[in-house]
Amino acid sequence: MKNINLIFGILIFVVGMLMCINPVSMLLVAIVLLGAASIINGISELMGFRKVSDDQVFVTVTIVKCILTIVCGLLAVILPVYFLNAGMAILKLIMIIIAIFFFCRAASEFYLIIRLNELNVDVKRMFIRAMVLIAAGVLLLIIRAQTVGVVIVRILGVAAMLGGAAFAVYSYRNAPQEAEYEVVDEE
Repeated sequence: MKNINLIFGILIFVVGMLMCINPVSMLLVAIVLLGAASIINGISELMGFRKVSDDQVFVTVTIVKCILTIVCGLLAVILPVYFLNAGMAILKLIMIIIAIFFFCRAASEFYLIIRLNELNVDVKRMFIRAMVLIAAGVLLLIIRAQTVGVVIVRILGVAAMLGGAAFAVYSYRNAPQEAEYEVVDEE
């Protein structure tokens, strides 16, 4: 266990260093990972969907929301890989696509909130999620990918380097010591 935690700390440090050295590539990697997470989220919601209501519009909105999540995830995975050399232009396009997705998802969340509220279902988390989606969409449309994105990635890179180094040192210093056994002859 000592070696695994030490290696994990070193790995976090190296990733942080890569984030500082080449933030644009790390932004693209982050977008691909978020896209993969979006695909998984859409599939799991689609597979785990249970009919809460017999209303056909409710069912349709939920299915469309899940399919939209999967499609946006696929775009976030495919576009950076396909247009790898386009760099910042494709990054800005992806940010716009994700912002539009956030707005559509928030609109569907608000519709579902209204429908579920009629059934006396607690919708506080859904409301908060919809508001966060709107705020994130606005931020994605406002920020410039090159300046703000690179600065944020570099700050996160420094934080990852510090955290990784601290975790590696902590893991090394606080690892359980191997017990020394004394051999006793029975006579």
